[in-house]
Amino acid sequence: MTLDNRNIKLDLIRVISMFFVIMVHTLVKLFYSNNIFKITMESILFTCNGMFFMLSGYFNLDKKITSKEDYKKYYKNKLIKIIIPFIICSFFINTWNTYIIDHKTFDILRLLKEFYIKFMSGNISVHLWFMYPLTGCLLSAPFLGKLFQKLSNYELNLIFKISIFWNIVSIYLTKDLGINFSFNSWMLSSWSLFFFLGYYYKKVINENNKNKLYILGIIGLIITIVCRKVFGSNFNNANDLSIFYVFFTVALFTFISNEIKINNKYFKNSIKYLAKYSFYVYLLHFNILNNIVLNIIKPSPSIFKLLLVALITLIISLIISIFLDILIFKPLTEILQKNRTSKVIIH
Repeated sequence: MTLDNRNIKLDLIRVISMFFVIMVHTLVKLFYSNNIFKITMESILFTCNGMFFMLSGYFNLDKKITSKEDYKKYYKNKLIKIIIPFIICSFFINTWNTYIIDHKTFDILRLLKEFYIKFMSGNISVHLWFMYPLTGCLLSAPFLGKLFQKLSNYELNLIFKISIFWNIVSIYLTKDLGINFSFNSWMLSSWSLFFFLGYYYKKVINENNKNKLYILGIIGLIITIVCRKVFGSNFNNANDLSIFYVFFTVALFTFISNEIKINNKYFKNSIKYLAKYSFYVYLLHFNILNNIVLNIIKPSPSIFKLLLVALITLIISLIISIFLDILIFKPLTEILQKNRTSKVIIH
């Protein structure tokens, strides 16, 4: 997709989510006490996770996939654009951690074996957790999409209401009380809920109901901050799957995509350009923050330093992402997307 064809509003959400995730990891390193500033900042910044899944659901659950060629095209695209960069960046990060951070003796067979074990078990790096549920969502999208596309708005609302009830029971009425919740097969539990909500936003949220959502979002944010301050770690899933936080995340996604207008063409092109590399920045920023930037800038609890460290991390991550795209991802994409069908010419 060229820059001209990109959706600027959704690209803005990509860029905000990208910067938020860097800010989250920076905030954790600079602010240690669980004061009201840290709680409030985390409760805003952690929306990056839900909004990222919503973006994926927005684009992938509404696709019209019917023929063999459609399925082939869909899965090939995900392999090239998502899975292969994930594997390559994971290998790069694991090699960095093994030989630069831990100073182990180079052994290619041990490296490959350790990489495979860590990659399959989700232990390459803590920040890559999101790729594991996302992969399952993307794999399921062609089939789930057909289901959701056939449902009425009433049925989509009903699914959302069941998900709200499920979250209330699975978090507030069990986990928060120290009780194990074993009913675990609802199809929209965990991060697949936000994946669904990307499609839900696209089909159900409109001018008539968005203001109600904004009110629910503000209430959800306030309850989240208060409960985190009062109950601390006993308030489970506060900044991810808590239904109060779900409302806030969906409300913020809706607000950004509906209320923020970008008219300046230079700013618009900058947003589009940053969004193009946002996925690579997601994958790479954690090591750059911890092993480069925070070794240069001494950590201290300062709002100015928080923004400075996050911005420098973004710039370095973006530069490395561009180089990786030019040297590896773009050439690899061109090779894999070539039409391999041979043409027989009869004279």
